[in-house]
Amino acid sequence: MFKVEEPIAAGSGVSEHGDGVVVPAADRNRNFLEVLNGNFDAAIRAGARALTFIPGEDGIDVTFHARDGGTFPGERLPGFLIGPIVTRLKIMAGGDITEKTLAQAGLYSYTYDDRGTKRDYSLTVVTYPLELGGKKVEAAAVHIREKQD
Repeated sequence: MFKVEEPIAAGSGVSEHGDGVVVPAADRNRNFLEVLNGNFDAAIRAGARALTFIPGEDGIDVTFHARDGGTFPGERLPGFLIGPIVTRLKIMAGGDITEKTLAQAGLYSYTYDDRGTKRDYSLTVVTYPLELGGKKVEAAAVHIREKQD
């Protein structure tokens, strides 16, 4: 699981991750599963049909895709989380974590708990390679569909 392992200076409020990314104190204690689940929950609450995790020069843009075709921004994440997020999505959807040059797709079942009322969703996970500033990276899209009884 992702957690910043290096010691943090008391009272500093931030730390610098190995790739030079400054991590706000609030993000240091969240592992990437909490980040993923939090974004899945936010997308479901917002009625989104999909969400994407797209790495950029200064972080990961999480975008919600509405059922009417519009988009709206989600949480902005530190760039160093893209590897753990894509890897976990591949594991959840039965993908090959060693393959980084081809797009992959798979299904994952997710249970959303809305204050004790649980609903089951089918998440179609798609990961795909991108080139960002001459560097090969991966991105992900997650399509959300509520399961019918």
